[in-house]
Amino acid sequence: MHHNYHEVAASLKTSGRILIICSCFLQGNSFLSGETLRFEAALPRVIERAQIADLKEASTQASSSRLQAAEAFPNPSGIAEHEYLDGSPGDTDESLLGLSSSLDFIWKRGARIEAARQFGAIAPHRIAEMERQIAYRLAAVYLETAAGDERLNALSDVKTRLDEAYRISGSLVENGEIPPAHRRRIALSLEQLAMERVSLEADKIASAAEFQALTGIESAQPAQLSIGDPAFPSVAAAVAAAHSHRPDLKALEAIKHWRESEVSRAKVESLPEASLDLAYKQDNEDRAGGFIGVSVEIPIFGENRASKMKAQAESFHATIEREQLRRKVASEVSAAYQRYESLKQQTGIDAHAGDDDYLRSELSAFQNGEASVVEYLDAIQVYRETLFTRIEHRQLQQQARLKLLFLTAAEYPFSNSLSTHSK
Repeated sequence: MHHNYHEVAASLKTSGRILIICSCFLQGNSFLSGETLRFEAALPRVIERAQIADLKEASTQASSSRLQAAEAFPNPSGIAEHEYLDGSPGDTDESLLGLSSSLDFIWKRGARIEAARQFGAIAPHRIAEMERQIAYRLAAVYLETAAGDERLNALSDVKTRLDEAYRISGSLVENGEIPPAHRRRIALSLEQLAMERVSLEADKIASAAEFQALTGIESAQPAQLSIGDPAFPSVAAAVAAAHSHRPDLKALEAIKHWRESEVSRAKVESLPEASLDLAYKQDNEDRAGGFIGVSVEIPIFGENRASKMKAQAESFHATIEREQLRRKVASEVSAAYQRYESLKQQTGIDAHAGDDDYLRSELSAFQNGEASVVEYLDAIQVYRETLFTRIEHRQLQQQARLKLLFLTAAEYPFSNSLSTHSK
């Protein structure tokens, strides 16, 4: 069975997303209430649903069977013949019983066993890579959900301030201090916020749907996720960590070793085949005798040479593929490290105590006729944009940390470096 985890996740985020959102709106808020799962608790559930344990068992059985086949000694062949000779001075019948056994195992069995062992070392790294991809996607869902919650909270904050301005504008209209159109302008801003909230809630529901599909737990919600800073003093250290820990690189390294062992196996397999023949013969005059012989293949047509050349070419290809991935990893890690460092250096993005004082003063100026409704709404708009910019920046910082951890795999599994706490 072929498992492509990225295709499943992508499907949930694209075509299936609309259907999930519609279904969730019909279910109401119950879809967003339920068990809150920490990352450490959710990851084993997702891995279980991806049938990783089944893949491990299947790959272990396949590797074991391959090794057993390589370790097995050849079965002998039985020979039974009866000959009738017609001619003078008399007729003769002869019977023969014998055994024939290949001698190849004496110098070929060791190379076959080594190749089987090297092949068996590939699967664990491939499975570890699948687990790493699963952990990364799950952590990304945690971050997306947290950012969505922050945006909804920011929108609620802005709405509270506009509600207060709308209430104040009612008194100002009654007193003739502002025209009704100004109050209507605030109402339109509130309507715009309401429509924006619908969109944000749809995104939240879709993220929740993906999380529940991944974990297999209905109404489950991700807890807040906190990602620590990766401990790499330099780009070179991060690249070295990736080259040492990445399961996909280890898989290609294992493939390289396997291909090299296949070259060694092909070399011994190219030696001529030989077999030992033993037989017992008896004729109708009770004359009997034994027979011992050795048969050796004559490699006239070069079939074995072609197999050796094929193995050498595949070994060379495996080496190139490994080096290509190493260069790609180095490039990706370097870019991710620089992005992470750049975002880490940018400070001053958190909420300031002066934000509330500023908006209060603007609201007071609007209430006292010192500022127009347009000026107050401009202040609210700037405040809203600042809130969302701060949220986006924090999300970018978290994503940069996560990507660097993912690309280096130095802290694998992620549960060692990603901590969660309930909201």
